[in-house]
Amino acid sequence: MPNPAKIEEVKKLKKLLSENKVQYFADHTGLDVAQVSDMRRKLAESGAVMRVAKNRLVKIARNELELVPIDDVLTGPTSLILSESDPVGPAKVLKSFIDDVKMPQMKAVIIDDQILSLSRFDEIAAMPNMDQLRAMFVGGLAAPISGLVFAMSGLMRGFVVALSAIGEKKQSS
Repeated sequence: MPNPAKIEEVKKLKKLLSENKVQYFADHTGLDVAQVSDMRRKLAESGAVMRVAKNRLVKIARNELELVPIDDVLTGPTSLILSESDPVGPAKVLKSFIDDVKMPQMKAVIIDDQILSLSRFDEIAAMPNMDQLRAMFVGGLAAPISGLVFAMSGLMRGFVVALSAIGEKKQSS
């Protein structure tokens, strides 16, 4: 008979896995408590959550949700890094840790229940995050408007100069 605590843990994992379409799996072996705490804090700032769970319970939760199986990934210590929709923020945090301390080691990248190759992780981490994309979008929208304003101000300036020249010519005659 299954342990009630483990049944509850599977329920929590199912809720997390179903709500978060962006899922990174990493091996956190070698990170000390301070580094793991720092990584959790930075991931939370990026809108992600880090969770460590027993591999067997993760397998059960994924099977019950009928998600793509990743049994080969779920070996050894595994951290789940989950985000509702933004794959870039958590990837940037993880990549920063990998570059600084050579850990954690990435095991899998899953977005919308599709397993991506680990080479895609670096591509995702290099992408602009949502705030940068918004700034680029607003800048793209503002560029034609500011160009129009500049052109119109140039026309107005030319008109004022022409009127001023006509006024000076009339005064001198």
